[in-house]
Amino acid sequence: MNEAERSGMAGVTTPRMRLTAGTRVLAKAELEDAPRLSALLEAEVPPSWPPESLEHARRLFFRRCEQTGIWGPWNLGWYGVLRANGRATLCASVGFKGPPSPAGMVEIGYSVLPDFQRQGIATEVVIAMSRWALDQPAVRAVEAEVLYGNVASLRVLANAGFSALGPGLERGTRRFRRVPTETRNRDGETEAG
Repeated sequence: MNEAERSGMAGVTTPRMRLTAGTRVLAKAELEDAPRLSALLEAEVPPSWPPESLEHARRLFFRRCEQTGIWGPWNLGWYGVLRANGRATLCASVGFKGPPSPAGMVEIGYSVLPDFQRQGIATEVVIAMSRWALDQPAVRAVEAEVLYGNVASLRVLANAGFSALGPGLERGTRRFRRVPTETRNRDGETEAG
């Protein structure tokens, strides 16, 4: 168990990945002290971290959490650590754009460092985090928005069980949704569906 898990940080595992929910401690280390982040995650943090798409977003998420005082799995990214060949390497980020809406929808985003792309990592983390989200009582659907030209990301969502909804909210995007294969009644019990 790494220091992040010992301090009560939520985690999800897959056959190859360890996903750790972002916290104030991890986010601060990511922004200011890569060796500390490496120690907290018990993983190598490559010099190319973070993925390009997160460079500015991670500071915005941190600032929003600082302003609201709300930290947790819906507000900060999850750190994706690949466990392979006896090594642990931070290579992916996955997260949500906020807590569930009143209708029970969360929007997922994800990114993988270029050196680790085309290995199924994005699909693996999107499946794992979608399942985690759909296991939460307040969540009924996980959605994502992707630029039409982002063929790799379109393939990730298809492989992760998402269905196309139509045009996205942002120009040039398409919106996708994944719902549970079972539905929950008002008491949170699962029902075949």
